Amino acid sequence: MTTVLDNFARQLLDPVAAEQLTDIEARLDLHITDSICAWLAGQASSEGRAMMGATDGGAPALFDAGFAGRIGLAVAQTRLTEIDDIHMPSCTTAGSVIVPAVLTLAAEMGSDHATVRHAMRAGYDALVRTGCAIDGARILYRGIWPTYFAAPMGTAAAAAVLLGLDAERTAHALAMALVQTSGAAGGPAPGRNPRWLFAGWAAMAGVQAAIAAARGHGGDTSLLDSDWLEKTHGIAFDAQALPGEPGATLLAMSMKPACTAKQAASALAGFQQLLDEGPGHETLKSATIHVPPAYFHMISRQPPGRLGRIVSAKWQCAMAALHPDELLDIERTDHSGEPAFAALMEKISIAEDEALMDHFPRVYPARIDAEYLDGTAASVLVTNAPGDPALPLGPDAVDAKFDAVVSRSCSPEKAQCLLAQIRGFLSDGIGAGELVADIRDSIA
Repeated sequence: MTTVLDNFARQLLDPVAAEQLTDIEARLDLHITDSICAWLAGQASSEGRAMMGATDGGAPALFDAGFAGRIGLAVAQTRLTEIDDIHMPSCTTAGSVIVPAVLTLAAEMGSDHATVRHAMRAGYDALVRTGCAIDGARILYRGIWPTYFAAPMGTAAAAAVLLGLDAERTAHALAMALVQTSGAAGGPAPGRNPRWLFAGWAAMAGVQAAIAAARGHGGDTSLLDSDWLEKTHGIAFDAQALPGEPGATLLAMSMKPACTAKQAASALAGFQQLLDEGPGHETLKSATIHVPPAYFHMISRQPPGRLGRIVSAKWQCAMAALHPDELLDIERTDHSGEPAFAALMEKISIAEDEALMDHFPRVYPARIDAEYLDGTAASVLVTNAPGDPALPLGPDAVDAKFDAVVSRSCSPEKAQCLLAQIRGFLSDGIGAGELVADIRDSIA
């Protein structure tokens, strides 16, 4: 009997259709560059550095020096940045998981260029489509983190390609990855946020599932032919969301031109438009940001610490007005003690708008209604934010983002050298091993 996982495995191993290959490969190049940008920033960050090292307070290292530990560390460091790509309908951040995992394993194995690219496409497809199948954009607000849930499936698929597994072995890898899914990351916690570690450990689990399949271990490939996931996790799974054209998920990904939760990106873009076209924030009397009820609570509250300053829509807008040069700073300096910053945030409120649910989850919209001290008013509706599939970032914008982000942790000259190495990899001029070594050495 052919199972859902058997069919999915075959689709993941299929080549991209010739008529789509050029567009998909061009988008893959941009997402590789963008994800490595996040990786470099994350490993140089205070949180990223804290994940490294042999000991911390006498405790052993979080991630060992073996290739699996290096994969987990790279994924955790990349994901913590919140400048990585995202697929809105599934609410999964595939690039932060797939790109560092594939490059790290490919460097270990000496994989050829074509195989590495196929592994990335398969990983994106598996992770994103798994997120779609659990209705990721909605289930997020039940406390299920879709990327954490789907990461083992994504890295299992990618590793299966790197390992040269056939469809049968790939299905077993996916089955073993599936039983290692969780998704329940919990809420904000004191101290260093652990959610990035969860993403890294989930990525490791998927890779190890593929290795187990390569060594002859088998999984229960019939899991998705029943209500197993609903019984064990309380999550409905729509298997009809898994099929699709190979590599096509890359064309549906969004990129972030700023360090922000994606749910706040349209609010930020709309407020920036008001700043550009209006009389200025100094004359603002009030601004109301209308968003779909689905993510109202997420972006209207402000959890403590760096993550809170990334999630809060009010914070993003105040940054755009008073510290626009820091919108790509992943460290997120605390400006709450500045009178002007606090006063501007007080003028901004968040409101639910049921009508905006018509756009969700295809896009994450926002409408900003502003009133000024002179009695004038303005309103901006943003459905497609910069970087969304309808307004994609091109090569120049991705390169500019790379330079702005990476130059914060190294010299501009070194940033350009790293970008040149990425281009060398994309053109098959250097291998994954050399590129990964350069990334790891960038903060030495």
